Amino acid sequence: MVSLFNGMGGACAALISLEEFSDYSASLDHPIGTGLSIMAGLIIGSVSFSGNMIAFAKLQGIMEKSPRLPMGNILNLLVIIATLAGGVYLTLSPELAPSWMLYGLFAVSLLYGVMFVVPIGGADMPVVISLLNSFTGMAAAFGGFLYHNQAMLTGGILVGAAGTLLTIMMCRSMNRSLTSVLFSAFTVTGGGGSTSNVTGSVKEMSVQDAAVLMSYSQSLVIVPGYGLAVAQAQHAIHKMASMLEEKGVKVTYAVHPVAGRMPGHMNAPR
Repeated sequence: MVSLFNGMGGACAALISLEEFSDYSASLDHPIGTGLSIMAGLIIGSVSFSGNMIAFAKLQGIMEKSPRLPMGNILNLLVIIATLAGGVYLTLSPELAPSWMLYGLFAVSLLYGVMFVVPIGGADMPVVISLLNSFTGMAAAFGGFLYHNQAMLTGGILVGAAGTLLTIMMCRSMNRSLTSVLFSAFTVTGGGGSTSNVTGSVKEMSVQDAAVLMSYSQSLVIVPGYGLAVAQAQHAIHKMASMLEEKGVKVTYAVHPVAGRMPGHMNAPR
């Protein structure tokens, strides 16, 4: 529901820009600030809308797979360059641009939002939604600048800043960087490739064996990572650590140096 409603905010900002561009192109003078506000609201709002719709489909179970395009990062880069170039041209020469160019820019922005979110896994959708929420706030702030509406401008800035900070905090809680969340999906080439250098032997044990082993240990090091954050098992781990400390086991926490670049199932607490 958060993603759905947030997407509606982005769509609203994009539609406002579509409506205001006709007045901007018909005016005798073309203030650069007004044109940039219109284009920024159109592009950012469109990306937020289409991206949030994909996030909604993933969380709702409508889209269960995360297809990955070959050379996805390069394609995304080309699309965003074309989008920005079109926005600059419409800002500087609105009277010379053909009528279809504005709607073409709108369509390309929607396409970029889809291409941006589709390859990202469903477990990372909360981070993506938080980032898109900041996009919607930025689009609203540009709309406030366009209408000289201080309430809209201030609210958009607050939402954009809060969404950005929340995104960073969520990535830190999962022991991952924002770039690994947003772009790691494009570089996945196959399964099992990252385990080719693993040496040693693996010993399988039951839950009861692990409980006995920890109960009779002198010290225990817990390495939380991405899998722990996705499973939302922080409170369970804390409760287990408290019980072990009551038995005299020394419990410490450590951060794996490469946990942010490992698959989620490998980041579970050791």
